[in-house]
Order: sequence, then structure tokens, then C-alpha cells
Amino acid sequence: MNLSVETDGVERAAAVDGLNSIAAIEARYDGTEYNLGGRSYSAKLIDEDKDAVDDTKVSVVVPKDKLSKGSDKEVWLIDENADTDDKNVYLVEADKEIELETNNSGEVNFRLVGEESAFATPTVYYDNGDDKGELDTDDLQDTGERVVFDDAEFGASKAYIKDANGNTVTSLPAGKTGTVYYTSVDQNGNPYVDGSVAGKEASFIIKAEKGSVKVGNTTVGVDDSETFKPTFNEAGVASVKITAEDDAEVSIKLSSKDPKIASKSLSLEFDGSLLTVPDSHTDWLTASGHIDTDENTITFAGYREIEYSTSNIKDERSGSLEPLTSSQFESLITTGLAGTTDYKIKAVKNEDGKYTLTIKDEDTNGIDVADPVVTPPASNTAPVAKTGLDTNVTATSATNELVLTANQLATDVDALDTLTIKGAISSNTTVATVAATTTGITVDAKATGSSTITVVVTDGKEDINVTFKVDVSTGAVSAVSQTVAYVPTSDATSAKYTSGAITSTLAGTAEIVLDIDDAYTTPVGETISLAGLSTAQQVADAINAEFPGVATVSGDQVVLTSTTDGISSEIDITSVTAAPFVVTTVNGVNAVTTATKAQFAFTVVASPVVGEEIQIGNETFTVVSGTPANDFEVQYDATPATFATNLKNAIAADSTVYNATVSTATITLEQRTASADSAPVVKVTK
Repeated sequence: MNLSVETDGVERAAAVDGLNSIAAIEARYDGTEYNLGGRSYSAKLIDEDKDAVDDTKVSVVVPKDKLSKGSDKEVWLIDENADTDDKNVYLVEADKEIELETNNSGEVNFRLVGEESAFATPTVYYDNGDDKGELDTDDLQDTGERVVFDDAEFGASKAYIKDANGNTVTSLPAGKTGTVYYTSVDQNGNPYVDGSVAGKEASFIIKAEKGSVKVGNTTVGVDDSETFKPTFNEAGVASVKITAEDDAEVSIKLSSKDPKIASKSLSLEFDGSLLTVPDSHTDWLTASGHIDTDENTITFAGYREIEYSTSNIKDERSGSLEPLTSSQFESLITTGLAGTTDYKIKAVKNEDGKYTLTIKDEDTNGIDVADPVVTPPASNTAPVAKTGLDTNVTATSATNELVLTANQLATDVDALDTLTIKGAISSNTTVATVAATTTGITVDAKATGSSTITVVVTDGKEDINVTFKVDVSTGAVSAVSQTVAYVPTSDATSAKYTSGAITSTLAGTAEIVLDIDDAYTTPVGETISLAGLSTAQQVADAINAEFPGVATVSGDQVVLTSTTDGISSEIDITSVTAAPFVVTTVNGVNAVTTATKAQFAFTVVASPVVGEEIQIGNETFTVVSGTPANDFEVQYDATPATFATNLKNAIAADSTVYNATVSTATITLEQRTASADSAPVVKVTK
């Protein structure tokens, strides 16, 4: 026998991001995996004839001198052959074996993941030596390469297509749905995402090289291409669903403006051969099927249409041996399908490619054993996890709960199913615990820190994992409000007034008193008679007779526009006896030469403690105990008003986006450069 170990990837692998327990890593791996990092290994066991030795126990062990020490430098093993329903994550302990089982290819496949600065060198052995249950020199063994856990490196990507069972595919039967995935990966090709990627758009250019396909609700015809722009979720994954009703081939080009995610290309083929009616086939022709008497075709549900022969059509139900004429058959079937009658029909293919049809007796099964009826299963679209669920809560002496329902966690794409929750876990129960019912979860903040919450949501057919981060902090800030709105530069505008609809003849007393740009001082305006007028054009003509060029028509309304611009541009209607007009004064607007900078205010409710961070938009300020030594640091003070002053000073000195002022504990941010940006997210994190 022989045992060999192969190591994939590079030695300096990405470290696990923020998880530190078997349960948390297992939940992340079994769900939508991201930010586990690590390095993969495979070991193969073969016999003397070089045949794979399957279903055989082998062990992985890391000697004491080959494993990092310390509770903050732990390493875990993920069994990549195990089913997600089985245990597949193990803590690696010095000299302690982890038992795995070879698959049909005689292989075990596993990955080592670990905390930053941790390291390990694994040995795989088959226990055939003298000392059973432990590694000895007589055991069949091989050692993999070392792995050291460090920062994730970006710039690569992975793209693949999965069927409804989670298998990676390059072809699918027609009628089935595939999901195209595009994701950021680390230096060893494992799903890993920089936090800035979530919410950004990907570009999926999908071209139908053959046939037509449906992407979401959009049909892409043959030789056509469409661009789809799904967003990357928290896990750094962008995806679309694609299906075809018949033979089709598509090419897919995937890209992102983010340089951390490389472009990729894929192709997918849909095979419609299963849609072809067999040479001898008995099936029900139902209302979901179809008969075309002009083209002499029928369509069984789930199959392509077939052309039938207009001769030798029989109806076995009558007991007659005489064939039906085509018109008799078509009249019978058309009338029946229009009502509630279904017909069991046997179709036998002739040499000319047409099918001879026989209506079978419903009291006999009428179906040849060799020709089973294929009823395509109803398709289902898995729920989609919602993004943007990361949240910050404040740890207090009282219970601080975050409550979310199943529908707040995920979306039922089909809009046909009821979403329920099967369970939930917290990666760090010291920081936050989570309790689940079938309808929702409750997260209870316990202590400062971070915890990842993983919730299993189901539509009754397929399960998904919804993962989000909860930051628990001591400090707290109020919601951000906009106190001054951004106003862009603009040209001066003219005063404009639009009348109501003119849809009938105006009364004999109808008139308005109108002044444009204060042309009249005494009296207040020109009296214009509208008596007996019945269209917008007639009214506009009457006004233009007194104020040339002022009135135009839009549909059944009259639009008045001043001939000047700016605030002195003015339309005055001071008296009205015609319903489509109202008494009003309308002015133009002066040009805005300098844009107004938006301002946003928030209040420090409780001072964050040393080590906590205040996030303001895309900038982060760290709380320190003494005088700040670096940029983006703010000095701690237990009094919110004093801390707010310290934070204002840090923003004014270091922020490239905002300047700041303070009043008591309320900070007002003002844009350094005026723009239409919305209010920034302001929160305290640990």
C-alpha cells in the first residue's frame, strides 16, 4: 500500500476572520462560506495494484513542535469530504489524531484554517504499525507542507454554476435552473471578501449562442446578449439564476469594477433531449397540453410538440376498429380540452417522423412499461439572504434585544412559499446570544465585542444560511439627521404656472386678472375674459393677446411662463372667476453660484470606552486613553459632552470628508466639498 499527501496553494494563507469556535466555523462552512481562508490538503491511499482503497480510516495529526501555541492561535481542520449534516470541523490539538475516511477515489480532502499568526504542519497516516491509536515510525504516512495564517490577499476570483442540488455543473437538462455565482477569493482560492465589496455591482454579460434563455424574469434571445448587474452580498457573492425551455448554449462574462475581483468567463449548455417524445409513448393530453389543428401538432406537458398523422387515428374507448377521421379526432379533442376532459393518448412514431395516435381507454393503464410518463418536477427558487443586516447595539445593564423575522432575514423569490426559521447560532455567546422560533430570532447583547449570527431560513423545500455581524459596544450615538440640505449650483429660472384641465366650455362670466413681472402697478393686472372658451388653446390665445408669448398649451392645460428669470420674475393671478385657475403668486429662482454644503447632526449619548471605534461614513476614529498620538484617534472622556468636543476636534483635524462643530454633546458635520451624498452611517463598534 502507499499513502501520499498533496498540498494546494501557498504557505501564507488567509486567517479566519472573526470566528473562534467549532460551531461558528461549521455554520459558516455549511452555509454560504466566506472569510475562512486556509490551505487545502488531499491524501490518497492505494493498494499494491495502485487501486484506490475506499471507506478506510486514516488519521491526521500535527506534532507538538509543528503547531502554534496559545488560545489566540488556534487551528481547525475542515473535513471537505463530509456531508454538511455530519460533523466536519475539528479543533487541531498537538499530537491528537483526527480520524477521516477515504472516499470512492481513496482520498481524504481537508483544509486547515486558523487564527492570525497560527501555523501547522499536518501528517496523514494509516495506522498499520505496532502502536495502535497513535502515530509510530512503522505506520504508512506522509507529511504535507506547512501553513501559516496571515492577512488575506485579493485580486483573484472564482466563478461557477450550481444546480438545484448544489452540484457544480457546465450543462443542465432543459427546464432546469442553474445559479451563476461570482465571488471574491483569497490567495488560495477560498471565498474571501473585503468588507468594502458588499453592495457593489457586478456585471454579468450573458449571450445566448444557441436557443434562448431566461435570466431572472428577462428573456435573452438567440444571438442576443444582455447585461445584468447583481450586487455582491456580505459574503462577496453575486449571482443570477438562468434557465432554458429547450436546447440552448450561453456564454457568460463576469466582471467587477473592484480591482480585488478579477474578471471570469463561463459557458453553460442546456440539453433538450429529454423533451423529445419517445418513438412509442403514452401520456395524458391535458389542458396544459395543446393541439394545433392547422399544423396537425399536439403537445404533451413537459415535451416538445409532435406532428401527428391524419390517418389511422383510433379511439379504443368506443370498441370500434374503424379509424377516426382527422376532423372527428380534432373536434373531439378540442371540445374536450376546452371543458374538463383529459385524454390518454398513445403516440407511435412513423418512418416519416409523424406519430400515429390512439385514444386509450381510461380504465386500463394504457401505458407501456418501456414508455414511462415523465412528469417534470415543479421548479423551486431557493430563498435569497438579505444583505445590510450588520448592526451595532449598546451593551447595558438591561436586556438589549434585536428582533428579526424570517421575512426580514430573507426573500422568497417565488413569492409562493412561507419562510420559516430552522435554527440560529451565535459565534460568540459571551458577546451576544440568539434564540430562534419558527417565525423569528431574538439577539440579546451581553458584553462588548463582535459576534456573527447565522440563521437557517427555509421555504420548506430548500434551506439557506443568513449570516450577519453584531457589534456590541459601550458607547452610543443618536440617529443622524440632516440639518442643512445640499443645494447644487444652478441657473436662474423663470416663474411658471400651470392651470387646471380645461375640458368643457367656460361660463359667460369667466375671467382672470393677470400680471406678468409687475408690469402693472395700478390696477393690479390686466382683466382677461375667458367667457365661452372651451379648449386650452383658445384660453392661451386670449392670454397671449394681452401678454404675447407667455402662454403655451400642454395637453388640456395652459402653461404661463414669465419672459424674465430670477426671483424678480413673477406671475400674479389676483382675481379668478374661471375654475381652471387659482389666485396665486409664483416667482422664479435666482442662479445658485456656490453650492450649499449639506450638514448632518448626531449626539453622543454615552461615551465609547478605550478601544472602541466610531465609524463616520467610511472613516473610523479609535478611542484612546490619553492625548492622541496618531491621526483618527480621539481621547476618551466619561462625560458625553467632553467626549463630543474631543471627537469634533479629531474630525476637524483628520477627516477628509467632513468638518465639524459641537454644541454640548451634539456634533454637526459639514461637507468639506458640497455634494449630493446622503447622511453618513455613524455608529460605535468594538
